[in-house]
Formats: sequence, structure tokens, C-alpha cells
Amino acid sequence: MKEGWKYMKLGEIVVFDKRFKGVPKEQQKQIVSFKHVSAETLKGLHVDNGDVKLLATGLFTGYTTQELAGNNLNSGEVISFPTGGNANIKYHKGNFVDSGNILCVAKDDSIYLKYVHFGLLYQNDYIESCYKGTGIHHPFMPDIWDVKVPIPDISTQYSIVARLDAEFAKIEALKANAEKQLQAAKDLFQAALKELLTPKEGWGEKKLKELGKTQTGCTPSMSNKDYYNDNYIPFVKPSEINYDGLGGINYETQMLSKLGANAGRVFPAKSIFMVCIGATISKLGYSVRDVSCNQQINVITPNEMYDYKYIYYAMLHPHFIQKVIKEGTSAQATLPIISKGKWEVLSIKIPSLSEQQRIAARLDALSANVKALQTNYTETITLCNDLKQALLKKVFE
Repeated sequence: MKEGWKYMKLGEIVVFDKRFKGVPKEQQKQIVSFKHVSAETLKGLHVDNGDVKLLATGLFTGYTTQELAGNNLNSGEVISFPTGGNANIKYHKGNFVDSGNILCVAKDDSIYLKYVHFGLLYQNDYIESCYKGTGIHHPFMPDIWDVKVPIPDISTQYSIVARLDAEFAKIEALKANAEKQLQAAKDLFQAALKELLTPKEGWGEKKLKELGKTQTGCTPSMSNKDYYNDNYIPFVKPSEINYDGLGGINYETQMLSKLGANAGRVFPAKSIFMVCIGATISKLGYSVRDVSCNQQINVITPNEMYDYKYIYYAMLHPHFIQKVIKEGTSAQATLPIISKGKWEVLSIKIPSLSEQQRIAARLDALSANVKALQTNYTETITLCNDLKQALLKKVFE
């Protein structure tokens, strides 16, 4: 530890808005009060150009107005700990509306709360390990209370924050630039998708079932271990479809044996998969190898008269997606669902095979550009996070 600094427990330098089981009562004599709303209410307050921060537990970020916040308006300088999920610790100073967070403020003027926030970010991996439980994780606050933060004098705290703010701003600019490039490529792809798939003279219209074989997935009995004891073929679920945001399928998933594949259904390469039930209804992807899938997924395997990538792009068009969602949500069911019978009679516009191939090749090229920039963005985020941790390590070690 650096000369003149001292380690202090988090619970010694902040005041929380709750008392915690497992922390001695005599250590929790002070408490602050804030107003909280449900996550649904919080998101319903979001407006463009608002000046009141919406403090969510997850990655959602947004603002509202003082008028909309009403009696739920809070004001102050706080650090927030989500009550469930991940250790997405945030700092905010000013007006805000909170949902689902444990909040704390500085205990006295010897503590600069934003400095404490940087100290917690440096120990984020450990704090993440303090979120425990089956299903949704919750913070074990006695451990978080005891997290030790190295504390220098107040002027040094302000100096460190100023330096880290400046460096973090440069790092965020790198991330923002990569994100801007990625979004521009996505916008170009969507514009091309709409332009190239606008019907022209000579185009026909075909129902899905007229383009090839349509089926629904099937789950082999989970109780039969012989169905899942070999790596014969990937067994795809909705989460594996479009996992990369570009129609790809994650083949590193649960595997079936040959016996299991025979008990279910095998769909050959160049099949197109669409989720037909649940929150991700209309999620779309295509395979480049044989796979099996569960019954939440409808599948079309086009015949050789049609280019499968063209059909995939035509089904990706917003108009087709809207038709799927409309059919699915019109059903009187708890979850949106579209049966194979309703799905396979939906239609797309079809040009000649050579034109299908030309359009698919053009969209493939644009999609590849998006994928490259997506990879670059992911790598940039990793680099930015590493740079931030290196800066924090330099300060706090």
C-alpha cells in the first residue's frame, strides 16, 4: 500500500439505504432513504432528451424528466449495487429514478464517492463472486460490506478521479468509434436488404411450403441417456439460432447420438430455422451443416430450384418478420406461437434463380462486412476493458 494510505472496509466509508442480515447491528446505525420503482415502471418513464437518470440494475440506460419522475424523483451522489443479476456497479451524481438497486452515499466529507466507485471497479471480479444463489444471483452483502478500499487523503482522491476520468473518456471514445462503424454497416445492410428485395417485374410469389420441405423440430426423450451419449449431431435450441446476430447457428451445443438423431429429426445443411414460440419468436438463422432442433423451431429446407441464402434474406425482411409476429401474437396463448400450418403458408417474392443468387451474393458481402466489424467491436471492448483495468491497477496497487 502506498505511503499515507489506509485500507478501510466499504461499510466504514459509505452509508447504505438498507440494513443487511449478517452485518452486526452496531455497524449499521446510519441509513439513508431513497425511493424505488419496478423495472417495468422505470422503462416506461424513458423519453428522449430527458435530464433525470434512470438507474436500472442491468445494461439498460436512459433518462426521463422531473415531471414524469414525479414523487419517485431522487437526488444525490450514489453508488448502486443491483439486488439481482450481475455486479453491474454504477456511479451517479444528480437527479435519478432507481429500480432494483441497493444504494449508498459517502459517510462524510473525507470520502469522494466517485473515487470509491473506481476502487470497486478495480475489485469487480471479487464483487461479482459475492453475487450468489441458484437461478438469479443476489449480492451477499456481508462480504461486500467488508470489501477493503485503499483510501488516501481527500485531495489525492480528487486528483486520482480527475486523471482516471480523462483516461477513461479516451478509452470510451475508442469504443464509441468502433460501435459507430458497426452501426453504419448494419444500417447499410438493412437499406440494401430492403432495396434488393423490392419486387420487380417478372417476380413471382411463393408460399414457404412451395419452396421446399417444411417441418417442426422434435426433442428426443431426455430420459433416454443413449440419445445423448455421443457427439453425432448438434441439437439446436432457440438460443443457438442467430447467436452472432448474423444468422449463424452455434454448433458448440448439446449433441445427440445417431440413435438420438433417428429418434428426432435431422435437417440437412442449407436449411433455414425460425423460432416459432416464445419471446424470441421470428428469430432466424441458417445452417451450414446437418443439425437437429427442438419443437420450438420451424424449419424449411429449400429444393434446388431456389437459392437458400436468398430465401433466408427474404425471410429476414422486416415485412416477413412482421407477418410472423402478427400471426404469433394473434394466437390466444400465454406465449406468442405460430404453428407450422400457419407459418408454411406465409409467402415471399421470388425472382429467377440467377437473380436470387446475385442478390444473395451482394447481401452476403455486406453481411461479411458487418461480421468483421462485429468482431472488431468485440475485440475493442475487450481491449478497452483491459486498458481500464491496467489504469486501475496502477492506481490501486
